Amino acid sequence: MGGKNHHAVAFGLLAICLLAVGVYSCAVNPVTGHSELAIVSFSEEEEAALGAKAFSPAVQQQGGFYRNRELEEYVQGVGMRLARVSHRPTLNYRYRVLNSSVPNAFALPGGYIVINRGLLVGLKNEAEMAAVLDHETGHVTAKHSLAGYQRAMAANMLVAGVVLATGGTTGVQEISGITASLIENGFSRDQEREADWLGIDYMVKAGYNPEGAVQLQEYFYRQLEGGKNPMWAEGLFRTHPFSKERLENARARIAERYPDTVKNPNYTFNGTIFLRKTARLREAQKAYDVSDEGDRLF
Repeated sequence: MGGKNHHAVAFGLLAICLLAVGVYSCAVNPVTGHSELAIVSFSEEEEAALGAKAFSPAVQQQGGFYRNRELEEYVQGVGMRLARVSHRPTLNYRYRVLNSSVPNAFALPGGYIVINRGLLVGLKNEAEMAAVLDHETGHVTAKHSLAGYQRAMAANMLVAGVVLATGGTTGVQEISGITASLIENGFSRDQEREADWLGIDYMVKAGYNPEGAVQLQEYFYRQLEGGKNPMWAEGLFRTHPFSKERLENARARIAERYPDTVKNPNYTFNGTIFLRKTARLREAQKAYDVSDEGDRLF
């Protein structure tokens, strides 16, 4: 019996390895221009469908959309200003605000990008908001979430081979489970760095002062150092690990690539329009703060 089981496991692993080799292909990363190994090559339509599958449950789990049409149109407009100068301008981008006090933002394949009101309400100008949105846009254009999905599929195939080889029928993560994990898994340090750099590039191309990206990182650093809001640990810092190195890298990239933009009035912060467009949000946040404190005490 032991010998048969051993041969069955070996055969199953060999079969799954052959399957993995058979379905691997090369895909060109639109940001780097380099060919990358991929288990499955996704068309833009398939990528968007994958993002859509994860988007709806994620929105529901995090409080739904923040319903303010003027704010929705404003955020979408700023997002599209960035998307048009990105490496993938033809995607059907959706930039939305979620009704959650947790300071967070996330991106899903195909152009689904979200910023929570708990993060938006703490920003000072449009350039800072643009820095959030184009960082997430960078994750989409560089296909970072899709890379995580590919890794999960590879792991799932290996698990499937072991389960099948040992005669089992359960324990294999379903595709829907992999899709739902796209938000939870976060990104690597290299992916975060690349998204930061892409974000700065897109800001400058769109006419924003890249110092907005530095201001954003300084804001994150104050939240990290002060530790005054525990929701940061369960929100942005959980899926987008922050480090002072990221702040220094942002400063260095601007100094190296865009030194002439910082004092140039043609590259804007748009502080006045941002404060006007988010005035109702900041007023409403006072009530949300009371409610959140009540929930914590309860």
